[in-house]
Amino acid sequence: MSKHTPGPWEVDLETGEINAQGAVLGTIYGADDFPCCDEDIDEEYKANARLIAATPDLLAACKTMVKLWDAEHPDDPCACMPEALNELLPPLPCELCVVRAAIAKGE
Repeated sequence: MSKHTPGPWEVDLETGEINAQGAVLGTIYGADDFPCCDEDIDEEYKANARLIAATPDLLAACKTMVKLWDAEHPDDPCACMPEALNELLPPLPCELCVVRAAIAKGE
């Protein structure tokens, strides 16, 4: 899989374009097949465009969080519940496991 375009990414709320390094990465379209950010378009589409534009920053923050955890806990790659508690409660992934999975999904 190829690497994503480095950030920062920015959204132009007038055109719905996601831009990075002088290039248009994509355009968010609304349900009517017009760019998302026409003044009549639902705020949800604008929120989606902002979230997409924030993706490189979110990925970098997640990687930093995992790196800091790994530096402080070299023998414990996960913050899941101890096995004794897992017998009493249904197993749930810890936040760190969720972040590691999100990083893998984004790379």
